[in-house]
This record gives sequence, structure tokens and C-alpha cells, in this order.
Amino acid sequence: MIRGQFCRNPNQIYVRRVIREFITQGKTESIPQAVDLPWLNKTVMQHGLFAIFLKMISADSIPPDISKRWQHASIVVLMKNNYALQAAMELLSICKQNNIPAVALRGVVLAHSVYCDPMLRPMTDVDILVPNSAAEELLQLSKKYLWRPFKRLRSQYVLNLNRTKVEIHLSFLTPKRYKNIADFNFWLDNQRTISTPKGFLDCLSPEHELLGLVFHWYIHHQLEGYLKGIDIALLILNNAVDWDYVEWWCKRYALTRMFCFTMAYVNFLFGLNLSPKTLDLEKSLPLNHSVMFDAFIAPSIDQDHLKYAMRRKMNQLFVAESFSVKLKQAMRYMDLYELIKNRV
Repeated sequence: MIRGQFCRNPNQIYVRRVIREFITQGKTESIPQAVDLPWLNKTVMQHGLFAIFLKMISADSIPPDISKRWQHASIVVLMKNNYALQAAMELLSICKQNNIPAVALRGVVLAHSVYCDPMLRPMTDVDILVPNSAAEELLQLSKKYLWRPFKRLRSQYVLNLNRTKVEIHLSFLTPKRYKNIADFNFWLDNQRTISTPKGFLDCLSPEHELLGLVFHWYIHHQLEGYLKGIDIALLILNNAVDWDYVEWWCKRYALTRMFCFTMAYVNFLFGLNLSPKTLDLEKSLPLNHSVMFDAFIAPSIDQDHLKYAMRRKMNQLFVAESFSVKLKQAMRYMDLYELIKNRV
């Protein structure tokens, strides 16, 4: 059962039900009369859900003009994903030739492993993880292979390759308060490969990919949108995850609360029950977690408000388990609180 303040709206009920049926390989849906079609089209396009909804909704219930838009967008995604896969394969090959450990992350991996069709998973770029010690060597390779443009942004390089934006991450997490919280270089020592139409793609183990998806979605995107939650659910359902290791890793690096909150939010968002037995999610959640979940979903449905933004800020402090991270997080909010105070 999907719960929450915003679930009283028939539009929200329908969208999240369709996604749940997609994740669980459930039945095809029809569009109820109570659903606002312009709103549905806008939401589906905005969140990159068009191919999923084409797959999950009976064709005769989709208005022809909306169906054409979704079909066109799906074809564009398929073409872009093909370019993205080629870019990932090319860059990983160059890294391998130069003895630089590297793996592909997130979208390009998931599109070709946990989704039944790559067209179902839009992506805006390709993410590659390398050791932070490879920074200088990659700079030299950019000159050798004439990568243009080639920019350094915080802890990553950004370039265009095969019509695709590629981000080469020297650190898995970018924000300073989390950048050095764990040894992410170790993840590169535990690689696996997946089969794609263009060959084998090097990627992280299911456990590290899952951890990466969770922390990237929370820290970098504040759990906004639906696709990254779908990624997490499909990864869990399509892989044998070593939950004992996940629990150990989260406790080792004081990230249990963030992991459990995100997992509980995925369950809430799509009406699932993906709680691993080794992790007691309820123990790691804030007391008012249902209210907090509403605060996180508000931006995705264009109903954000200052009170929701403040709740999300407070939750950032809650999930920061270590004193140093909590202190750095609090210091970032000092200017925000001062601004609000001056406006009152």
C-alpha cells in the first residue's frame, strides 16, 4: 500500500502504481478517467518515464498524440543510449590499455543489466569511476587522444565522447563533507562484467553498485525523481545482494541511517517491501518518517514549499551519523537559517 499525504491525489496514485507494476513485472494498466491526461503527459516526459509507461499501459487507452510523443522520446533515448554505451566501452578500453583501473557506473550499466530493454532507461551522461591517483595520467591521455572539451570540475573530469557527455569521477562522492568518508578506490578491486550488444562492460559488484546508487541519489539529488528509485529496486530484484556485507559497510562508515532512509523511501514511493532482513529499517528512521517522506516527494510533483525544504535540511542532519559530518552539514546551513531569520 502506497501511503503519504500526496497519495490522495488520483494522478499520484496512478503514476506510482504503474511504476510498481513495472518493477514487479505486474499487469498492464489502463488510464482511469480520473487521471488528468495533460498532467500525466507532463509528468511522464519530465521524469523520463515515457518508455516504461508505453510498456505498462494498454495501447488503446493512450491518446494518439500522447502515444506519438512517448514513442518519439523512446526512440531518441535508444539512439542516445547506443552512443553512450559506445563511449563507455571506448573510454574503459583506453583506461585498460594504460593500466588505469576503471568501471562504468549507474545508467549505462543498469540499462544493459537490470532493465529488460535499454530504451526504458534514459540517461544524460556516462559515469566512469577511476582511482583519484589517476588524475595526472588522465590529463595526459586527454592530450594524446585530443579530448575536447576536457574540464576539471571538483573531483571529476568532464569530456564529450561519441556525442555523449562523459564524467570521469576521481572520487565517488563530490561534496567535501562526504568525499573522504570511505575508501572508494577499494571498490575498483572488486569488479565484475556484464554483457552488452557491444561487448563486455566493466562495472562494480552488485553490493557496491547498490551502495553507490543509494548515496548518490540522496547526497547529490536529495531523492528527487523516480528513475533512480526504480534503479535501486530493479538492482535488488535482479541480483543476489550480500546484505551482511552491505550492513557491515554502512556501519563501518557511519552511513546506516542514510542507507535505511533511502531504502524505506523506495518502499514508500512504490509500495514495495524490499527491506533486507539484516537491516532493521525502522530502527534507523526518524520518528516522523512518513512526514519526512512527503517532504522528499514534494519537489518531484511540483508541490515543494519552504516547510518541506526545511524538513529535508533537518533530515540531512539526522542521517549524518559521524560528528564531523554533522558539524560540516550544520555549518552549511548557518547562512540559510540567517537568511530565513532576516525575512521574518
